[in-house]
Amino acid sequence: MTRGAVTSMTGLRGDRREMQISAPAQSGNSGGPALGARGEVLGVVVAKLDAAAVAADTGDLPQNVNFEIRGEVAR
Repeated sequence: MTRGAVTSMTGLRGDRREMQISAPAQSGNSGGPALGARGEVLGVVVAKLDAAAVAADTGDLPQNVNFEIRGEVAR
């Protein structure tokens, strides 16, 4: 388990089915639950930002930019 925060209420390009989270995610975390402070399932981890691609385009290396499908969508 790792700690993080919801950093955006939408995913890439404003996708309202997703939320952006700062909790570190690795390959294999997809499908895992993203839990709230009281243990409630907020969503399901689905993707991480391609940091190398962003760095190549912008010169800045983003860290811990990951995405979850909202719980109500996953349900």
